[in-house]
Amino acid sequence: MFAHQNPNQLLTLLRLLDHPQNDIYLHIDRLATGFDEGSIRSAVVQGGIYAYSTRHLGWGGAPLIDGMTDLLREAAKREHLYYHLISGMDLPLRPQADIHAFFEANAGREWIDFGAETVSPALLADRLKTYHLLQNYRETYPVLKPVDRALLRVQSLAGVDRLKRGDMTFQKGSLWFSITHDFARYSLAHAEEYRRYFRFSKCGDELFFQTLLLHSPFLKNRAVSSYNDNRATMRLIDWDRGDGSSPYVFRSEDFDLIQNSGMLFARKFDEQVDAGIIGRIAESVQKQST
Repeated sequence: MFAHQNPNQLLTLLRLLDHPQNDIYLHIDRLATGFDEGSIRSAVVQGGIYAYSTRHLGWGGAPLIDGMTDLLREAAKREHLYYHLISGMDLPLRPQADIHAFFEANAGREWIDFGAETVSPALLADRLKTYHLLQNYRETYPVLKPVDRALLRVQSLAGVDRLKRGDMTFQKGSLWFSITHDFARYSLAHAEEYRRYFRFSKCGDELFFQTLLLHSPFLKNRAVSSYNDNRATMRLIDWDRGDGSSPYVFRSEDFDLIQNSGMLFARKFDEQVDAGIIGRIAESVQKQST
């Protein structure tokens, strides 16, 4: 799990995830403030909680890939049926017993989203063709944005093309996934081999595990074969009402839509936008647990 803001919201999420069969591996962004380790640990009383703050993950930078593999590497030291990547702005929609039962009934399937049958050349050129040297810092420090644009422009004029040196086929989809232990171990074994394609990339985090799965023997285990489908990850994410770079933040008026979605998780929630919906979802999950 990744978290970078809204400490109180994170505590609600941790309480909803707390279960004797769950180990929670949490990375808090190194630049984040307001998080209290004691409160975080006290929110998890039945399962395990392992908290880290080793990197600034930024937005869309290659360090986010490293953060993903760091967490997965720690989690996979003990065998788990599934590894679920979520953020601190997600919520489960069902009790943990129901979520466990779903994945036990579907054991062996890889819940990873593919956005389309193939990735467009334009998208690959935008994300991987040139070196996005400041990607991990441009959102945190907006003053760097014009410098970043200038660096990319110079590379374009110089004919820089990182993609022409290889014949790798890429796939893209949602960052968030639920994968098996076997695919997790495969991914970690091959991570360095694929990581070189994503060094100084833009939003390469949405291509990394999808590309690994595409070239692995686990592709046949992909749970949902359709494209751009929330069922592929069992996460309700509304990009239609989002701003293009981030999904829509759910509000209280979306409660019935969320409850009737059939999904196991949903994102995105933000207590600074609408704290009420977070409380209603938490109350609903807790009532279903009794």
